[in-house]
Amino acid sequence: MFEDFYNCDISFLFGGTIHDVNGLMAKRHSKTEVMEDDSDACQWHENSPQGDNEVFYIWVNEPSWDLVGHEILHLVFDIMRSRGIEYHEDTEDAQAYLQGKIFKMIGPKLPKLC
Repeated sequence: MFEDFYNCDISFLFGGTIHDVNGLMAKRHSKTEVMEDDSDACQWHENSPQGDNEVFYIWVNEPSWDLVGHEILHLVFDIMRSRGIEYHEDTEDAQAYLQGKIFKMIGPKLPKLC
C-alpha cells in the first residue's frame, strides 16, 4: 500500500513465522535477520542509504485487532520519526489522523477477525 501524504510504502505481512519473514527480507533487501526470537509480531522499515526504496513493514503471525492496532501504533511513530516529527502534544492530531488512515487502508485487507 502507498500512503501519499508521508510518501511511504507500507507492507502488511500476515501468517508464517519470524523465520519466514527473515527469509523474505533476505530476498527483498539482502537483510539476514529482522528479529532473533520467536515473536508473534513486529514492525520495522528498510531503505537504501540514500532513502530510496523505503518500505515500512508490519508482520503479524495470527492477526487480531489488538495486535494489529499495537503494531500500527509502532508504524505511525516510525513513519513520523523518519520524517522528523516526534510525538508531543502539538503533533498528536497528525499522528492520530495517520493511524486512522492506516486502519482504513488495511481494514478491508485483514483476514476476518473475531
